[in-house]
Amino acid sequence: MAGGEVGLAAWSGWWIGSAAAAGSFSLRR
Repeated sequence: MAGGEVGLAAWSGWWIGSAAAAGSFSLRR
């Protein structure tokens, strides 16, 4: 299922981006 792989990749990318944003935010405080 290519659709499932694309969805998983998008979800993983969002999760990693969110974690990176939270990490950089905590570092700036």
